[in-house]
This record gives sequence, structure tokens and C-alpha cells, in this order.
Amino acid sequence: MITADYQIELEGELGHDLHPAFAPALVEAGDGRTRVLATGIDQAALHDLLDRARDLGLALLGVEVVGDDAEVGTDPTAPPR
Repeated sequence: MITADYQIELEGELGHDLHPAFAPALVEAGDGRTRVLATGIDQAALHDLLDRARDLGLALLGVEVVGDDAEVGTDPTAPPR
């Protein structure tokens, strides 16, 4: 299973009462945006978070793989080449 750390950026500032909708991801709101940081998740979990944002009517601004070794499509448990 391929996992990565993702930052999802959403338009608008999500109130604290809605932060649990993205648990266990870290939610930060400010400057008119909300950032959801999900660590060590696979593609299915990423899509689940995106579905939650859609269901809440939040506009998606971007999705980014984050971290020092961020490389889309790599398996962090695989031995080095």
C-alpha cells in the first residue's frame, strides 16, 4: 500500500465545530482558507477526505503531497533503488 502525507487546501475558514469531520487529520483555518494535513494516508483515505469537503460544500483550492521525501507514486516501505 502506498501512503503519503497530503495537504488539502479549501476556500473559507472552517469553524472549530466542523474540524472533527476531518479527523484524525490536523485542521488549520486562517487567512480565508482551511488547510487539512493528513499524514500517512493512502489514496482511498485521501478521496474520503475530499468527499467530506465536497459534502460540506467547501471549494477545493488544491491538494499537495508534502514532506521531505514527497514523490507521488512511491512506496515508502519499498527498499531504495
